[in-house]
Amino acid sequence: MKKIFTLMTLLMLSMATWAAVGDIYEIVLNGSNVVKLNGSEIDATEFITWNSEKHNFNSKFKDCTYAGVTFTKGLKMEGATKVEWTAVAESRVTIVQSTWGTSTIKFNGEELDRATANTDTDGALIYTVENVPAGTSSVTRGSGESGLFYIRIDYTGEAKTQLETPVIEFDAATGAVIINTPSGASEVRYTTDGTNPGTEVGEVYTDMFTVEDGTTVKAIAIGEGNFVNSAIASALVLIDGITVKAPVIKQLNGTVYIKSETIGSSIEYSLDQQNWKNGDRAFTLLESATVYARALRANSTTSEVVSAQVNVNKAPTNTEKIYFFYENPDNYKMWGYCNENVIEGQGDYYGYELSISGNTTKNWSAADAVIVPGISIDGMTFAGDSVTTLKLSNGAQNTIQLADGKKAVRLTLYSYVNGAAGAVAGWQEVNGVTYDYAEIPMCCFSDLRRDELVPDTLDANGQPVYKKVKDMAGNADVRVYDLDFVEDKITFTNKGVQLCFVAVVDIATDKTVVDHTGISELVATAAQKNGAVYNLAGQKVAAGYRGVAIRDGKKLLVK
Repeated sequence: MKKIFTLMTLLMLSMATWAAVGDIYEIVLNGSNVVKLNGSEIDATEFITWNSEKHNFNSKFKDCTYAGVTFTKGLKMEGATKVEWTAVAESRVTIVQSTWGTSTIKFNGEELDRATANTDTDGALIYTVENVPAGTSSVTRGSGESGLFYIRIDYTGEAKTQLETPVIEFDAATGAVIINTPSGASEVRYTTDGTNPGTEVGEVYTDMFTVEDGTTVKAIAIGEGNFVNSAIASALVLIDGITVKAPVIKQLNGTVYIKSETIGSSIEYSLDQQNWKNGDRAFTLLESATVYARALRANSTTSEVVSAQVNVNKAPTNTEKIYFFYENPDNYKMWGYCNENVIEGQGDYYGYELSISGNTTKNWSAADAVIVPGISIDGMTFAGDSVTTLKLSNGAQNTIQLADGKKAVRLTLYSYVNGAAGAVAGWQEVNGVTYDYAEIPMCCFSDLRRDELVPDTLDANGQPVYKKVKDMAGNADVRVYDLDFVEDKITFTNKGVQLCFVAVVDIATDKTVVDHTGISELVATAAQKNGAVYNLAGQKVAAGYRGVAIRDGKKLLVK
Protein backbone atom coordinates (compact mmCIF):
# COMPACT_ATOMS: atom_id res chain seq x y z
CA MET A 1 0.00 0.00 0.00
CA LYS A 2 1.17 3.51 -0.81
CA LYS A 3 0.53 6.36 1.59
CA ILE A 4 -0.24 9.80 0.16
CA PHE A 5 -0.60 12.52 2.72
CA THR A 6 -2.69 15.58 1.85
CA LEU A 7 -1.22 18.20 -0.46
CA MET A 8 -3.90 20.78 0.16
CA THR A 9 -5.21 20.14 3.66
CA LEU A 10 -5.06 23.21 5.87
CA LEU A 11 -3.19 22.54 9.07
CA MET A 12 -5.50 22.86 12.03
CA LEU A 13 -4.67 23.13 15.72
CA SER A 14 -5.84 20.22 17.83
CA MET A 15 -6.60 22.23 20.94
CA ALA A 16 -5.74 20.85 24.36
CA THR A 17 -8.64 19.84 26.53
CA TRP A 18 -7.68 22.34 29.21
CA ALA A 19 -9.23 25.17 27.15
CA ALA A 20 -12.40 26.18 28.97
CA VAL A 21 -15.19 28.68 29.42
CA GLY A 22 -13.77 32.20 29.54
CA ASP A 23 -10.74 31.59 27.33
CA ILE A 24 -10.30 34.39 24.78
CA TYR A 25 -8.40 34.26 21.50
CA GLU A 26 -7.67 37.52 19.68
CA ILE A 27 -6.47 37.74 16.06
CA VAL A 28 -4.97 41.19 15.43
CA LEU A 29 -4.45 42.05 11.73
CA ASN A 30 -2.41 45.25 11.61
CA GLY A 31 0.34 44.80 9.03
CA SER A 32 1.02 41.30 10.37
CA ASN A 33 -0.68 38.44 12.20
CA VAL A 34 -0.73 38.62 15.99
CA VAL A 35 -2.65 36.08 18.07
CA LYS A 36 -3.25 36.38 21.80
CA LEU A 37 -4.63 33.87 24.29
CA ASN A 38 -6.07 35.53 27.37
CA GLY A 39 -3.98 38.64 26.66
CA SER A 40 -0.63 36.88 26.09
CA GLU A 41 0.80 36.61 22.58
CA ILE A 42 1.15 33.09 21.16
CA ASP A 43 2.44 31.67 17.89
CA ALA A 44 -0.10 32.76 15.25
CA THR A 45 0.36 29.58 13.23
CA GLU A 46 -0.82 27.52 16.20
CA PHE A 47 -4.31 28.95 15.97
CA ILE A 48 -4.98 30.44 12.52
CA THR A 49 -4.32 29.30 8.98
CA TRP A 50 -4.42 31.49 5.89
CA ASN A 51 -3.59 31.62 2.21
CA SER A 52 -0.17 33.23 2.52
CA GLU A 53 -0.17 34.33 -1.13
CA LYS A 54 -3.43 36.22 -0.68
CA HIS A 55 -2.79 37.55 2.80
CA ASN A 56 -1.80 41.14 2.01
CA PHE A 57 -2.03 44.23 4.20
CA ASN A 58 -2.95 47.67 2.86
CA SER A 59 -2.61 51.12 4.43
CA LYS A 60 -5.94 52.34 3.04
CA PHE A 61 -7.57 50.29 5.81
CA LYS A 62 -6.76 52.50 8.79
CA ASP A 63 -8.05 55.21 11.17
CA CYS A 64 -9.55 52.76 13.64
CA THR A 65 -8.67 52.13 17.28
CA TYR A 66 -10.12 48.98 18.83
CA ALA A 67 -9.09 46.65 21.69
CA GLY A 68 -6.25 49.02 22.52
CA VAL A 69 -4.77 48.82 19.01
CA THR A 70 -4.57 51.71 16.52
CA PHE A 71 -4.90 50.12 13.09
CA THR A 72 -2.82 51.58 10.26
CA LYS A 73 -2.66 48.64 7.84
CA GLY A 74 -5.56 46.19 7.79
CA LEU A 75 -5.79 42.87 5.95
CA LYS A 76 -6.97 43.30 2.35
CA MET A 77 -9.76 40.78 1.75
CA GLU A 78 -9.39 39.48 -1.81
CA GLY A 79 -11.11 36.62 -3.60
CA ALA A 80 -8.70 33.97 -2.32
CA THR A 81 -8.13 35.47 1.14
CA LYS A 82 -9.20 33.28 4.05
CA VAL A 83 -8.58 33.54 7.79
CA GLU A 84 -9.45 30.20 9.41
CA TRP A 85 -9.25 28.76 12.91
CA THR A 86 -10.54 25.77 14.89
CA ALA A 87 -12.30 26.39 18.19
CA VAL A 88 -12.77 23.44 20.53
CA ALA A 89 -15.65 25.00 22.39
CA GLU A 90 -18.84 26.86 21.55
CA SER A 91 -17.94 30.53 21.25
CA ARG A 92 -18.97 34.11 20.66
CA VAL A 93 -17.14 35.59 17.64
CA THR A 94 -16.50 39.33 17.23
CA ILE A 95 -15.33 40.57 13.82
CA VAL A 96 -14.06 44.10 13.16
CA GLN A 97 -14.13 45.28 9.55
CA SER A 98 -12.92 48.57 8.03
CA THR A 99 -15.60 51.06 6.96
CA TRP A 100 -13.63 51.72 3.73
CA GLY A 101 -15.90 51.34 0.71
CA THR A 102 -19.20 49.49 0.66
CA SER A 103 -17.94 45.92 0.44
CA THR A 104 -18.88 43.01 2.67
CA ILE A 105 -17.25 40.00 4.31
CA LYS A 106 -18.47 36.48 5.00
CA PHE A 107 -18.37 34.42 8.18
CA ASN A 108 -18.57 30.67 7.59
CA GLY A 109 -19.83 31.33 4.07
CA GLU A 110 -22.66 33.67 5.09
CA GLU A 111 -22.45 37.33 4.12
CA LEU A 112 -22.58 39.71 7.08
CA ASP A 113 -25.15 42.49 6.72
CA ARG A 114 -23.47 45.88 7.18
CA ALA A 115 -26.76 47.33 8.40
CA THR A 116 -26.59 45.13 11.53
CA ALA A 117 -23.04 46.12 12.47
CA ASN A 118 -22.15 48.23 15.50
CA THR A 119 -20.61 51.50 14.24
CA ASP A 120 -19.84 53.21 17.56
CA THR A 121 -16.09 52.92 16.88
CA ASP A 122 -14.69 55.29 14.23
CA GLY A 123 -13.51 53.53 11.08
CA ALA A 124 -14.96 50.15 12.11
CA LEU A 125 -17.93 47.88 11.50
CA ILE A 126 -18.27 45.48 14.44
CA TYR A 127 -20.18 42.19 14.10
CA THR A 128 -20.98 39.82 16.97
CA VAL A 129 -22.05 36.23 16.25
CA GLU A 130 -23.35 34.24 19.24
CA ASN A 131 -23.41 30.48 19.85
CA VAL A 132 -20.89 29.49 17.18
CA PRO A 133 -20.47 25.68 17.46
CA ALA A 134 -17.07 24.17 18.19
CA GLY A 135 -15.15 23.39 15.03
CA THR A 136 -13.51 25.21 12.14
CA SER A 137 -14.64 28.74 11.26
CA SER A 138 -13.46 31.19 8.62
CA VAL A 139 -13.72 34.79 7.46
CA THR A 140 -13.59 35.42 3.70
CA ARG A 141 -14.41 38.18 1.25
CA GLY A 142 -18.02 38.91 0.38
CA SER A 143 -18.79 41.51 -2.27
CA GLY A 144 -16.03 43.84 -3.45
CA GLU A 145 -12.79 44.61 -1.69
CA SER A 146 -12.78 45.06 2.08
CA GLY A 147 -10.38 45.37 5.00
CA LEU A 148 -10.26 43.20 8.12
CA PHE A 149 -8.79 44.45 11.43
CA TYR A 150 -9.58 42.08 14.27
CA ILE A 151 -11.30 38.82 15.29
CA ARG A 152 -12.06 37.74 18.86
CA ILE A 153 -13.20 34.25 19.88
CA ASP A 154 -14.70 34.02 23.39
CA TYR A 155 -15.22 30.44 24.59
CA THR A 156 -18.69 30.22 26.10
CA GLY A 157 -18.92 26.42 26.31
CA GLU A 158 -16.81 23.61 27.69
CA ALA A 159 -13.82 22.52 25.66
CA LYS A 160 -13.84 19.65 23.20
CA THR A 161 -11.02 17.82 21.46
CA GLN A 162 -10.42 17.89 17.72
CA LEU A 163 -10.11 14.43 16.20
CA GLU A 164 -6.95 13.33 14.44
CA THR A 165 -6.99 13.63 10.65
CA PRO A 166 -7.75 10.33 8.87
CA VAL A 167 -4.92 8.71 6.88
CA ILE A 168 -5.75 7.72 3.30
CA GLU A 169 -3.82 4.81 1.76
CA PHE A 170 -4.11 3.38 -1.74
CA ASP A 171 -2.65 0.59 -3.84
CA ALA A 172 -0.93 2.10 -6.89
CA ALA A 173 -1.39 -1.15 -8.82
CA THR A 174 -5.18 -1.42 -8.47
CA GLY A 175 -6.54 1.91 -7.16
CA ALA A 176 -7.89 0.25 -4.00
CA VAL A 177 -8.35 2.80 -1.17
CA ILE A 178 -8.32 2.29 2.60
CA ILE A 179 -9.07 5.03 5.18
CA ASN A 180 -8.33 4.63 8.87
CA THR A 181 -10.90 5.71 11.50
CA PRO A 182 -9.30 7.88 14.23
CA SER A 183 -10.01 7.04 17.86
CA GLY A 184 -13.13 8.80 19.15
CA ALA A 185 -14.69 9.36 15.72
CA SER A 186 -18.33 8.42 15.29
CA GLU A 187 -17.69 7.80 11.58
CA VAL A 188 -15.52 8.81 8.62
CA ARG A 189 -17.03 10.41 5.54
CA TYR A 190 -15.31 10.65 2.16
CA THR A 191 -15.81 12.09 -1.34
CA THR A 192 -14.32 11.24 -4.74
CA ASP A 193 -15.59 14.19 -6.79
CA GLY A 194 -13.28 16.90 -5.41
CA THR A 195 -15.81 18.37 -2.97
CA ASN A 196 -15.11 18.61 0.77
CA PRO A 197 -16.82 16.02 3.02
CA GLY A 198 -18.60 17.12 6.19
CA THR A 199 -20.95 16.01 8.93
CA GLU A 200 -23.71 15.26 6.41
CA VAL A 201 -21.71 15.45 3.18
CA GLY A 202 -20.07 12.48 1.47
CA GLU A 203 -20.26 8.71 1.74
CA VAL A 204 -19.83 6.95 5.09
CA TYR A 205 -16.65 4.86 4.95
CA THR A 206 -17.22 1.21 5.79
CA ASP A 207 -14.68 -0.80 3.80
CA MET A 208 -12.04 -0.66 1.08
CA PHE A 209 -13.20 0.76 -2.27
CA THR A 210 -11.61 1.18 -5.72
CA VAL A 211 -11.31 4.36 -7.79
CA GLU A 212 -10.01 5.22 -11.25
CA ASP A 213 -6.65 6.81 -12.03
CA GLY A 214 -6.56 10.54 -11.28
CA THR A 215 -9.28 10.48 -8.61
CA THR A 216 -8.94 12.79 -5.61
CA VAL A 217 -10.18 11.16 -2.40
CA LYS A 218 -11.00 13.40 0.57
CA ALA A 219 -11.93 12.22 4.06
CA ILE A 220 -12.96 13.70 7.43
CA ALA A 221 -13.48 12.15 10.85
CA ILE A 222 -16.84 13.14 12.35
CA GLY A 223 -16.96 14.04 16.04
CA GLU A 224 -19.80 13.90 18.56
CA GLY A 225 -20.08 14.74 22.22
CA ASN A 226 -16.67 15.94 23.40
CA PHE A 227 -15.03 15.66 19.96
CA VAL A 228 -14.79 18.16 17.08
CA ASN A 229 -14.54 17.09 13.43
CA SER A 230 -11.00 16.51 12.18
CA ALA A 231 -9.22 18.42 9.43
CA ILE A 232 -9.86 17.14 5.89
CA ALA A 233 -7.36 14.65 4.45
CA SER A 234 -6.79 14.52 0.69
CA ALA A 235 -5.02 12.05 -1.61
CA LEU A 236 -4.61 11.93 -5.38
CA VAL A 237 -4.78 8.31 -6.57
CA LEU A 238 -2.31 7.64 -9.39
CA ILE A 239 -2.22 4.11 -10.83
CA ASP A 240 1.05 2.75 -12.19
CA GLY A 241 1.50 1.28 -15.66
CA ILE A 242 -0.88 3.45 -17.67
CA THR A 243 -0.03 5.00 -21.05
CA VAL A 244 -0.07 8.77 -20.71
CA LYS A 245 -2.39 10.55 -23.15
CA ALA A 246 -0.91 12.84 -25.80
CA PRO A 247 -0.92 16.53 -24.79
CA VAL A 248 -2.72 19.32 -26.64
CA ILE A 249 -0.79 22.33 -27.98
CA LYS A 250 -2.55 25.69 -27.94
CA GLN A 251 -1.17 29.02 -29.18
CA LEU A 252 -1.99 32.72 -29.33
CA ASN A 253 0.21 35.51 -30.72
CA GLY A 254 3.30 33.31 -30.34
CA THR A 255 2.47 32.24 -26.78
CA VAL A 256 2.30 28.46 -26.47
CA TYR A 257 0.46 26.47 -23.79
CA ILE A 258 0.70 22.69 -23.75
CA LYS A 259 -2.02 20.98 -21.76
CA SER A 260 -1.65 17.50 -20.38
CA GLU A 261 -4.70 15.27 -20.66
CA THR A 262 -3.50 12.90 -17.90
CA ILE A 263 -3.73 13.98 -14.26
CA GLY A 264 -0.38 13.98 -12.47
CA SER A 265 1.72 14.08 -15.64
CA SER A 266 4.24 16.71 -16.72
CA ILE A 267 5.08 18.22 -20.10
CA GLU A 268 8.27 18.37 -22.13
CA TYR A 269 8.67 20.34 -25.36
CA SER A 270 11.34 20.73 -28.01
CA LEU A 271 11.98 22.81 -31.14
CA ASP A 272 14.27 20.19 -32.72
CA GLN A 273 13.23 16.87 -31.09
CA GLN A 274 16.74 16.64 -29.64
CA ASN A 275 16.76 19.12 -26.77
CA TRP A 276 13.76 18.85 -24.46
CA LYS A 277 12.65 21.40 -21.88
CA ASN A 278 9.97 21.45 -19.19
CA GLY A 279 6.75 22.78 -20.68
CA ASP A 280 4.37 22.79 -17.72
CA ARG A 281 4.03 26.55 -18.06
CA ALA A 282 3.18 28.73 -21.06
CA PHE A 283 6.05 30.25 -23.02
CA THR A 284 6.31 32.84 -25.79
CA LEU A 285 8.28 32.35 -29.01
CA LEU A 286 9.76 35.37 -30.78
CA GLU A 287 10.35 33.50 -34.04
CA SER A 288 8.21 31.02 -35.95
CA ALA A 289 8.98 27.37 -35.19
CA THR A 290 7.54 23.87 -34.99
CA VAL A 291 6.85 22.91 -31.37
CA TYR A 292 7.02 19.22 -30.40
CA ALA A 293 5.52 18.02 -27.10
CA ARG A 294 5.09 14.88 -25.02
CA ALA A 295 3.58 14.05 -21.61
CA LEU A 296 5.17 11.77 -19.03
CA ARG A 297 4.55 10.41 -15.55
CA ALA A 298 6.57 8.22 -13.23
CA ASN A 299 5.91 4.48 -13.52
CA SER A 300 3.90 5.00 -16.72
CA THR A 301 4.47 4.94 -20.48
CA THR A 302 5.30 8.33 -22.02
CA SER A 303 2.77 9.67 -24.53
CA GLU A 304 3.31 9.93 -28.25
CA VAL A 305 4.96 13.12 -29.53
CA VAL A 306 2.62 15.75 -31.00
CA SER A 307 3.57 18.89 -32.92
CA ALA A 308 2.20 22.25 -34.04
CA GLN A 309 3.49 25.02 -36.27
CA VAL A 310 3.66 28.32 -34.38
CA ASN A 311 3.71 31.34 -36.70
CA VAL A 312 5.10 34.52 -35.17
CA ASN A 313 5.17 37.96 -36.71
CA LYS A 314 8.70 39.31 -36.74
CA ALA A 315 9.37 42.15 -34.32
CA PRO A 316 9.08 45.58 -35.97
CA THR A 317 12.43 47.22 -36.67
CA ASN A 318 13.65 50.78 -36.10
CA THR A 319 10.95 51.69 -33.59
CA GLU A 320 10.89 54.03 -30.64
CA LYS A 321 10.14 52.09 -27.44
CA ILE A 322 8.01 53.56 -24.68
CA TYR A 323 8.07 51.86 -21.26
CA PHE A 324 5.33 51.98 -18.64
CA PHE A 325 6.25 50.89 -15.11
CA TYR A 326 5.83 52.09 -11.55
CA GLU A 327 8.80 54.33 -10.79
CA ASN A 328 12.05 55.77 -12.12
CA PRO A 329 15.21 57.26 -10.57
CA ASP A 330 15.46 61.01 -10.05
CA ASN A 331 17.33 61.42 -13.34
CA TYR A 332 14.38 60.14 -15.33
CA LYS A 333 13.90 60.77 -19.00
CA MET A 334 10.42 59.33 -19.32
CA TRP A 335 7.85 58.08 -16.79
CA GLY A 336 8.37 60.16 -13.67
CA TYR A 337 5.93 58.70 -11.20
CA CYS A 338 2.66 56.92 -10.69
CA ASN A 339 0.16 59.37 -9.23
CA GLU A 340 -2.87 57.21 -8.45
CA ASN A 341 -4.70 56.93 -11.78
CA VAL A 342 -2.20 58.67 -14.07
CA ILE A 343 1.43 58.30 -15.08
CA GLU A 344 2.70 61.52 -16.60
CA GLY A 345 5.25 61.61 -19.41
CA GLN A 346 8.44 63.64 -19.01
CA GLY A 347 11.21 65.02 -21.22
CA ASP A 348 11.50 63.54 -24.69
CA TYR A 349 8.34 61.48 -24.23
CA TYR A 350 5.93 64.17 -23.11
CA GLY A 351 2.44 63.52 -24.40
CA TYR A 352 2.20 59.83 -23.49
CA GLU A 353 0.00 58.84 -20.58
CA LEU A 354 -1.15 55.62 -18.94
CA SER A 355 -4.43 55.89 -17.07
CA ILE A 356 -7.23 53.80 -15.62
CA SER A 357 -10.55 54.50 -17.29
CA GLY A 358 -14.09 53.63 -16.33
CA ASN A 359 -13.55 53.53 -12.57
CA THR A 360 -12.12 56.50 -10.69
CA THR A 361 -11.84 54.54 -7.44
CA LYS A 362 -9.15 52.28 -8.88
CA ASN A 363 -5.43 52.96 -8.85
CA TRP A 364 -2.07 51.23 -9.03
CA SER A 365 0.56 50.36 -6.47
CA ALA A 366 4.14 49.09 -6.71
CA ALA A 367 4.71 45.35 -7.00
CA ASP A 368 7.73 43.12 -7.63
CA ALA A 369 10.27 43.77 -10.38
CA VAL A 370 10.44 41.83 -13.64
CA ILE A 371 13.16 41.72 -16.26
CA VAL A 372 12.42 43.55 -19.51
CA PRO A 373 15.05 42.43 -22.04
CA GLY A 374 16.92 45.18 -23.86
CA ILE A 375 15.65 48.09 -21.81
CA SER A 376 17.98 51.03 -22.40
CA ILE A 377 17.14 54.64 -21.69
CA ASP A 378 19.74 57.43 -21.69
CA GLY A 379 20.36 58.89 -18.28
CA MET A 380 18.66 56.08 -16.39
CA THR A 381 20.08 53.21 -14.41
CA PHE A 382 18.36 50.00 -13.35
CA ALA A 383 19.02 46.99 -11.15
CA GLY A 384 20.22 44.95 -14.11
CA ASP A 385 17.41 45.19 -16.63
CA SER A 386 14.54 44.78 -14.16
CA VAL A 387 11.88 47.39 -13.49
CA THR A 388 9.10 47.68 -10.92
CA THR A 389 5.71 46.39 -12.05
CA LEU A 390 2.37 48.11 -11.66
CA LYS A 391 -0.03 46.17 -9.44
CA LEU A 392 -3.30 46.45 -11.31
CA SER A 393 -6.67 47.06 -9.71
CA ASN A 394 -9.22 44.64 -11.11
CA GLY A 395 -12.38 45.93 -12.69
CA ALA A 396 -11.07 48.85 -14.75
CA GLN A 397 -9.60 49.32 -18.19
CA ASN A 398 -6.05 50.56 -18.80
CA THR A 399 -5.62 53.19 -21.49
CA ILE A 400 -2.34 54.32 -23.05
CA GLN A 401 -2.78 57.76 -24.58
CA LEU A 402 -0.31 58.18 -27.43
CA ALA A 403 1.45 61.44 -28.18
CA ASP A 404 0.08 63.50 -31.07
CA GLY A 405 1.08 62.13 -34.45
CA LYS A 406 2.52 58.90 -33.05
CA LYS A 407 1.46 55.45 -34.23
CA ALA A 408 1.86 52.16 -32.30
CA VAL A 409 2.81 48.92 -34.04
CA ARG A 410 3.24 46.54 -31.07
CA LEU A 411 2.29 46.22 -27.40
CA THR A 412 4.29 43.81 -25.21
CA LEU A 413 3.14 43.02 -21.67
CA TYR A 414 5.53 41.52 -19.10
CA SER A 415 3.28 40.22 -16.32
CA TYR A 416 2.80 37.89 -13.40
CA VAL A 417 -0.27 36.72 -11.49
CA ASN A 418 -0.46 38.05 -7.95
CA GLY A 419 -1.67 34.74 -6.57
CA ALA A 420 -1.07 31.03 -6.30
CA ALA A 421 0.10 28.94 -9.26
CA GLY A 422 -2.84 27.65 -11.25
CA ALA A 423 -5.05 30.68 -10.69
CA VAL A 424 -6.79 31.77 -13.90
CA ALA A 425 -5.99 35.29 -15.08
CA GLY A 426 -5.09 37.01 -18.31
CA TRP A 427 -5.43 39.91 -20.72
CA GLN A 428 -9.02 39.61 -21.92
CA GLU A 429 -9.09 42.66 -24.19
CA VAL A 430 -6.36 44.47 -26.09
CA ASN A 431 -7.36 47.50 -28.17
CA GLY A 432 -10.89 46.27 -28.69
CA VAL A 433 -10.02 42.66 -29.51
CA THR A 434 -11.24 40.01 -27.04
CA TYR A 435 -9.06 37.00 -26.19
CA ASP A 436 -9.82 33.76 -24.38
CA TYR A 437 -7.23 34.15 -21.63
CA ALA A 438 -8.41 30.92 -19.96
CA GLU A 439 -7.30 28.91 -23.01
CA ILE A 440 -3.73 30.23 -22.82
CA PRO A 441 -3.29 30.91 -19.06
CA MET A 442 -0.59 33.04 -17.51
CA CYS A 443 2.64 31.21 -16.61
CA CYS A 444 4.19 33.32 -13.85
CA PHE A 445 2.84 33.49 -10.30
CA SER A 446 3.92 35.31 -7.14
CA ASP A 447 4.08 32.08 -5.08
CA LEU A 448 6.60 30.31 -7.34
CA ARG A 449 10.24 30.11 -6.31
CA ARG A 450 13.37 29.02 -8.17
CA ASP A 451 16.95 28.21 -7.20
CA GLU A 452 19.50 30.88 -8.07
CA LEU A 453 23.25 30.33 -7.82
CA VAL A 454 25.01 32.49 -5.26
CA PRO A 455 28.14 33.79 -7.08
CA ASP A 456 31.55 32.82 -5.70
CA THR A 457 30.09 30.85 -2.79
CA LEU A 458 30.69 27.26 -1.72
CA ASP A 459 29.21 25.31 1.17
CA ALA A 460 31.15 23.31 3.78
CA ASN A 461 31.50 20.45 1.30
CA GLY A 462 32.80 22.69 -1.47
CA GLN A 463 29.54 22.56 -3.43
CA PRO A 464 27.88 25.56 -5.13
CA VAL A 465 25.33 27.40 -2.99
CA TYR A 466 21.85 28.20 -4.26
CA LYS A 467 19.18 30.40 -2.75
CA LYS A 468 15.42 30.48 -3.24
CA VAL A 469 14.23 33.62 -5.03
CA LYS A 470 10.89 34.80 -6.35
CA ASP A 471 10.34 33.34 -9.77
CA MET A 472 8.83 36.30 -11.61
CA ALA A 473 11.99 38.40 -11.98
CA GLY A 474 13.58 36.20 -14.60
CA ASN A 475 10.47 34.37 -15.81
CA ALA A 476 7.77 36.96 -16.42
CA ASP A 477 4.83 35.99 -18.60
CA VAL A 478 5.39 37.68 -21.99
CA ARG A 479 2.45 38.53 -24.27
CA VAL A 480 2.87 40.21 -27.67
CA TYR A 481 0.08 42.07 -29.50
CA ASP A 482 0.74 43.48 -32.97
CA LEU A 483 -1.07 46.73 -33.77
CA ASP A 484 -2.00 48.15 -37.17
CA PHE A 485 -0.27 51.55 -36.84
CA VAL A 486 -2.73 52.52 -34.12
CA GLU A 487 -3.20 56.23 -33.38
CA ASP A 488 -4.66 58.07 -30.38
CA LYS A 489 -4.83 55.32 -27.74
CA ILE A 490 -4.37 51.65 -26.84
CA THR A 491 -6.55 49.84 -24.32
CA PHE A 492 -6.02 46.59 -22.42
CA THR A 493 -8.09 44.92 -19.71
CA ASN A 494 -7.48 41.95 -17.45
CA LYS A 495 -9.85 39.43 -15.90
CA GLY A 496 -9.42 36.86 -13.17
CA VAL A 497 -6.82 37.12 -10.41
CA GLN A 498 -4.93 40.39 -9.99
CA LEU A 499 -2.06 41.02 -12.44
CA CYS A 500 1.16 43.00 -12.09
CA PHE A 501 2.77 44.26 -15.30
CA VAL A 502 5.19 46.38 -17.27
CA ALA A 503 4.00 47.59 -20.70
CA VAL A 504 6.28 48.29 -23.65
CA VAL A 505 4.95 50.04 -26.76
CA ASP A 506 6.75 50.09 -30.12
CA ILE A 507 6.14 53.44 -31.81
CA ALA A 508 6.67 53.71 -35.57
CA THR A 509 9.35 56.01 -37.02
CA ASP A 510 10.02 56.91 -40.63
CA LYS A 511 12.36 53.88 -40.81
CA THR A 512 10.05 51.34 -39.19
CA VAL A 513 9.34 48.11 -41.04
CA VAL A 514 6.76 45.60 -39.86
CA ASP A 515 5.93 42.17 -41.19
CA HIS A 516 2.33 41.52 -40.26
CA THR A 517 1.72 38.32 -42.16
CA GLY A 518 -2.05 38.64 -42.51
CA ILE A 519 -2.04 42.05 -44.17
CA SER A 520 1.10 41.39 -46.21
CA GLU A 521 -0.43 38.30 -47.79
CA LEU A 522 -3.46 40.29 -48.92
CA VAL A 523 -1.60 43.03 -50.82
CA ALA A 524 1.96 41.85 -51.42
CA THR A 525 1.54 39.74 -54.53
CA ALA A 526 4.52 38.52 -56.50
CA ALA A 527 4.14 41.39 -58.96
CA GLN A 528 4.30 43.92 -56.14
CA LYS A 529 7.61 42.65 -54.71
CA ASN A 530 9.69 44.85 -56.97
CA GLY A 531 10.71 47.75 -54.76
CA ALA A 532 7.62 49.81 -55.63
CA VAL A 533 5.37 51.22 -52.89
CA TYR A 534 1.67 50.28 -52.58
CA ASN A 535 -1.11 51.41 -50.28
CA LEU A 536 -3.17 48.94 -48.24
CA ALA A 537 -5.66 48.64 -51.09
CA GLY A 538 -2.89 47.21 -53.26
CA GLN A 539 -2.59 50.34 -55.42
CA LYS A 540 0.82 51.56 -56.54
CA VAL A 541 1.60 55.03 -55.15
CA ALA A 542 3.96 57.69 -56.46
CA ALA A 543 7.00 59.18 -54.79
CA GLY A 544 6.01 61.53 -52.01
CA TYR A 545 3.22 59.27 -50.72
CA ARG A 546 2.78 59.54 -46.94
CA GLY A 547 1.08 56.96 -44.72
CA VAL A 548 0.92 53.19 -44.18
CA ALA A 549 2.27 51.36 -47.22
CA ILE A 550 3.52 48.00 -48.52
CA ARG A 551 6.97 47.63 -50.07
CA ASP A 552 8.51 44.27 -50.99
CA GLY A 553 5.82 42.44 -49.06
CA LYS A 554 6.38 44.37 -45.83
CA LYS A 555 4.25 47.06 -44.23
CA LEU A 556 5.86 50.34 -43.21
CA LEU A 557 4.98 53.91 -42.33
CA VAL A 558 6.05 56.49 -44.91
CA LYS A 559 6.30 60.02 -43.52
